[in-house]
Amino acid sequence: MESRYFDPTSALNPGLFRSMILVISGIYIVSVVAIILLNLAKKLSPKKSEELKLRMISWAILIGVIGLPIVLGAVPSMVGMMILSVFCFNEYARAVGLFREKTMVGLCLFGIIAVNFAAIDAWYTFFNALAIQIACLIAGSAILKDQPKGYTERVGLAVFGFIFFGYGLAHVSYLANDTNFRAVILFLFLLTEMNDVFAYITGHLFGKEKLIPNTSPGKTRAGAIGAVILTTISTVFLGKIVFAETRLDNIALLLPLGLILTTMGQLGDLMLSSIKRDIGVKDLGNVIPGHGGFLDRFDSLVLTAPAVFHFLNFYDGINIQNLNRLITGS
Repeated sequence: MESRYFDPTSALNPGLFRSMILVISGIYIVSVVAIILLNLAKKLSPKKSEELKLRMISWAILIGVIGLPIVLGAVPSMVGMMILSVFCFNEYARAVGLFREKTMVGLCLFGIIAVNFAAIDAWYTFFNALAIQIACLIAGSAILKDQPKGYTERVGLAVFGFIFFGYGLAHVSYLANDTNFRAVILFLFLLTEMNDVFAYITGHLFGKEKLIPNTSPGKTRAGAIGAVILTTISTVFLGKIVFAETRLDNIALLLPLGLILTTMGQLGDLMLSSIKRDIGVKDLGNVIPGHGGFLDRFDSLVLTAPAVFHFLNFYDGINIQNLNRLITGS
């Protein structure tokens, strides 16, 4: 078994990982300074200012919680991601009322465990096959209840929850099979979250016209454009560090990667906003002060994870052809 699967000492060796930590620290400091400047420019109400301060404290804790499994190794990273996926699905199930359907919830949780098992095992074909197979299992098992009334709603909610909060987020787990997984996962998390920060800051500084007010009243066109520009530039800058001396060390590929990150990130945020508006709640949880629930904080990752995974895999590979299956063997 490769040492990277469990060896925390290997995290201290690569200069690239240390560089990413320094970048994260730098961006965190810049974010704090940006909040101070917004306050001085009187762009924030006292309530919003306090909320942002609380968010920054929470982010300091979240960075440690997210970073610890990554430091410990690939398998701890995958297990940590599976736990996050379960929390996110649980918040969704409670919010939309799916939690009352015990069989549906059980099958979704089984699916989440199965796709993360496939990721840990580095069994790529099984990982891909599970998306449709679990969806079919959910649809088929719902028939056995012999209650046609509400069948479409039950199945639709369950399949939606599994595909996005189970299978979608499991793509982060599969990224841990890459030899450069620490820097790649940090790259994904960092740019996904900075995309939200860029949209927020530019929206408050320059935003007037609303983007889609019925879905997310706080989003502005200026914020969306600012996020596209700044996230794409940041992707090129960080991508030249993370993917140095690989096929992706190319502006012609990093530019579309940045556009994918910012577009999918904003759509993921708006997708969860649509769900919350539909069911009439502000947040899907309250476990993270200033952020709401796990899903409120990692909503953008739901779409950026699979999109970025397949882009990276198409152009440079996630080392999927060079790994023996960890659990089931070659």
